[in-house]
Amino acid sequence: MGNDLLHAFIHVIDAGSLSKAAEKLYLSSTALMKQMNALEAQIGVQLLIRTHHGIRATDAGMSFYADAKFLLQYSEQAIARARQAANTHPYLIRIGTSILNPCTVLVDLWNTINETYPQFKMKMVPFHGAEPCPTVYQALGKDFDVMVGAYERANGSDAFQALKLGEYRISVAVSREHPLARKEMLSVSDFSAERLVMMQPGISPLMDGIRGYVRTEHPAIHIQDAPLSIRWSCSTTVKKAAPFC
Repeated sequence: MGNDLLHAFIHVIDAGSLSKAAEKLYLSSTALMKQMNALEAQIGVQLLIRTHHGIRATDAGMSFYADAKFLLQYSEQAIARARQAANTHPYLIRIGTSILNPCTVLVDLWNTINETYPQFKMKMVPFHGAEPCPTVYQALGKDFDVMVGAYERANGSDAFQALKLGEYRISVAVSREHPLARKEMLSVSDFSAERLVMMQPGISPLMDGIRGYVRTEHPAIHIQDAPLSIRWSCSTTVKKAAPFC
């Protein structure tokens, strides 16, 4: 027996009429009548007396009416107490965030579902994003629980799990003063005779593939390996980023 049946029964008794109760419940009189018949069948006793002048409760119905109101009130209080307990003792999830690895994407996603999981709370934990990747990853599970950042590995040797939140196009960052900064779209040939800084081979299969393509198809572009300490993510030091296609 669900709360909906109890709620409907109380409305019928209070209104003294199936049609009036059905109107308040946004139901048809026929649908409400079927609910009352189902309720009486479940309990095994007659709860309502139907007449041409309306509807009234039997002695058993009045007894059930009082208990039904108590049950609904107790149910609402139980829900309120459960929600209060969830807010009093939440599960705290620490999100690592830095200039190079902002947590905006995850927070925006969480804001769409947080009302469904009131027992979980988020706490932002700033960290120094200029540290090498291994150093930052070692902080997972210690200083913070999750972080958002660019990630792509060929093997499963990491001591953490990665969850895909989205995909982004490969971009190239240039200074505002660079001639290419004035272009909205860049082609690979635009970088002929330019120096292109890329992460060292063996870190990302995706970037290794791009490196191989540039070396083979556009040998005039000078590829320079970046130091391993550079973090590959979104950086505010970049003056402009244009799509690389």
